[in-house]
Amino acid sequence: MIYRAALMLGPLFPVHTVTKHGRCSCGNPKCHSPGKHPTTVNGCYDATEDEQQIAAWLAAGRNVGLHTSRVFVLDEDPRSGGDVELAKLEAEYGKLPETPVAFTGGGGRHYFFELPSPDLRWNAKVAGTSGLDVKAGPGCLVVSPPSVHASGRAYVWDVSPEHVSPAPLPSWLLRRCVKMVVDREIGPATGAAAASMLSHCFRLVGAVKHTIDELRIAVACPWEHEHSTRGGSLTSTVIFAPTADRPMGHFHCSHAHCIGRRTADVIASFEPEIVHQAAALVMAACVSEEPPPTMPPGGGEPCPIEAAYVAAEREAIQWESAGCPAVWPRAA
Repeated sequence: MIYRAALMLGPLFPVHTVTKHGRCSCGNPKCHSPGKHPTTVNGCYDATEDEQQIAAWLAAGRNVGLHTSRVFVLDEDPRSGGDVELAKLEAEYGKLPETPVAFTGGGGRHYFFELPSPDLRWNAKVAGTSGLDVKAGPGCLVVSPPSVHASGRAYVWDVSPEHVSPAPLPSWLLRRCVKMVVDREIGPATGAAAASMLSHCFRLVGAVKHTIDELRIAVACPWEHEHSTRGGSLTSTVIFAPTADRPMGHFHCSHAHCIGRRTADVIASFEPEIVHQAAALVMAACVSEEPPPTMPPGGGEPCPIEAAYVAAEREAIQWESAGCPAVWPRAA
């Protein structure tokens, strides 16, 4: 089977393709990742090694995605100078070891290496580069051969994993890619991520991708238009459950453009009407007959969502009065 080489690197899942009219099969005429994003609700978490299931997806005309749960993928994008940057790095550190390589439909290459550890956190790009992206570990994905790119070109193997096993990740590349800065410790959750102020905001504008678990929800980043790569991995932008010191929830985007974004920045990216609707939803939960998960035990202390409501209202009003445009369009 033509997908068997990819299956040697990890589990596979179905990805949208591009129609004969040049649009993504998802049906969104403004799709930023045509033929590159999952068709299933849980995305790469629906990946499987069941060959019958994979064959059925291909028979239905789907592209194939590889969940990078077992591999580290160096994504060379020549449109952003990745080929030149990789050549300079190889001149300094030596040639990359022999390892599986695929030509992408966009004209670049995917280099597949052994994943050093599933617990490491990775930068979105190789340090100091703009055209060398990193896709590694659980929650990330790459489109795999025999998929077809929006350009009409197919993803094909240059060096197939049927002939060469993934090489260990070179130490110099590891040092340039592993995320050394760890976010400060976040306190224990006071409720589910779905009950948070941020979750309601993202849901109201249709920007929720999928639920990772009770405490995390993958969303589309409000600043995706500033990212050097559109769409990102399925979990590159996440909102976390509310905590005592972050009652609206916590926002994290792994893209370099979003380093330092605060919850206030995220709230300000929504139209005030969206913020007001989200605040009304969390306030309604606070006064429901059964105390919601965000209500402190004992009921004697103020619900943390009340603080979120006040803060969100204040931030939204300040943003609106300043005449600043919202990033998100209002949900239809």
